[in-house]
Formats: sequence, structure tokens, C-alpha cells
Amino acid sequence: IVDRILGMVPTMAATGQSSMLTDLKNGKPLENSWFSGKIVELGRAQYIPTPVHHAFYAAMRPFENGTAHLPS
Repeated sequence: IVDRILGMVPTMAATGQSSMLTDLKNGKPLENSWFSGKIVELGRAQYIPTPVHHAFYAAMRPFENGTAHLPS
């Protein structure tokens, strides 16, 4: 599955962006708790460090309710 997904990368547009970035730019609520928040929670329960998701989750928490309006 990793090879299949990595094989798709060259076909993606350079201007592509994640749906969460689109939501953030448009001031919409984010799915941060369901993605990175859940990974942090599950990692903590199993004593598995998740430093990247922990940092991302913490950085995006202030915007979870759709309070950000970033330039396009």
C-alpha cells in the first residue's frame, strides 16, 4: 500500500493541498481532534511517542472551531 500511495505523488498537482488546509483557510472547523488528536491519544495509551502529531495537534487546536481566516 505504501508503494501504491507513493506512486501517486508524482501525479498530484503542485498546487494541491489537504482538505484540512482548505478548511483552515476558509475558517471552517477542522478535523484535527479526529486525526492527530486520536493518534496522540492512542499512542499515549500504548506508551508510543507521537511527537509530530502531538506538535501538530497542539498547533491546530486554537483553530479547531473554524476561527482562522488565512490568505489563499
